[in-house]
Amino acid sequence: MKPKIILLLIVIASIAKQSYGQSTKDSLKKAINNYTQAIKLNPENAIAYKGRGKAKLGLADYKGALKDYNKAIELNSKYDSAYVGRGVAKEKLGIKDAIDDFIKAKELNPASDIAYFNSGETKMQLADYRGAIEDYNKAIEFNPKCANAYFRRGYAKRFLKDYNSALEDCNKAIELDAKEDRAYNIRGLVKESLKDYEGSVKDYIKAIELNPKYAEAYFHMAYMKNLLKDYKGAMEDYNKTLELNKKYPHANNYRGMLKQELQDYDGAIKDYNEAIELNPKDSYAYKSRGDSKFALGDKKGACFDWQKAEDLGFSGANYNLNKYCK
Repeated sequence: MKPKIILLLIVIASIAKQSYGQSTKDSLKKAINNYTQAIKLNPENAIAYKGRGKAKLGLADYKGALKDYNKAIELNSKYDSAYVGRGVAKEKLGIKDAIDDFIKAKELNPASDIAYFNSGETKMQLADYRGAIEDYNKAIEFNPKCANAYFRRGYAKRFLKDYNSALEDCNKAIELDAKEDRAYNIRGLVKESLKDYEGSVKDYIKAIELNPKYAEAYFHMAYMKNLLKDYKGAMEDYNKTLELNKKYPHANNYRGMLKQELQDYDGAIKDYNEAIELNPKDSYAYKSRGDSKFALGDKKGACFDWQKAEDLGFSGANYNLNKYCK
């Protein structure tokens, strides 16, 4: 290849990396354009395909990212970070063999903290919490400053009810990166499990300060406020959750429960309707909607919903069916 072309490739790749590092939609689009130019100059440039795939991941173009990572691996079958990226794209697309790419990346680079971290993420989705912890352990071994691995390991430990160790992991993650909103959110969940409800709320508040559009943090904070009998605050936070994320059936269910508790049965039914629209197999929403209908004197509607809940596997509906619907 001519020296001028080599130089131009280096310049374009450098610009693309700088654009990607800015982490904004515009900069990611610029990065894609720059990598595309690099590929036109040299269609065998695996680095450019991998870089463009990474930028597409940032824009949630998972199919486009998968295509680019496939090409990068075709050009360089030992490109470990391309396997990691392809695994992430597959994971986002719900492709079951994503874990195989992380395993391959670990084989190619046994000291890759990124490969171990993402392997742990896949195992979390599979509810293999012990396996996830093993991978996060390795990620931390190879990168002791990986805050993400600490708070994600803490999250896995929470599922195993190892709450004190989970709290230590979250504390370490925040020590390493005090601006990581997800670490505060997960620490809030751990404190919730430890029944430190006020401490939990403080962590959700901090997560929201760092990320004002953090719908999940609002949802968990609402639940905590409800337990603390701050019903007004809980309602405001459920409202904010659904303002930020209209497709959040859990928020509809829990807001419906709060409205039901406050005897706003019509409002509760509206929330359960929305939850069912988002998830037609939500047995809990059917059961709860039946309860609200019954409170309004709609016995026929209540029995229909309770029967639907039982058909979907909610055994708790059986009592009401036997008592009121025979």
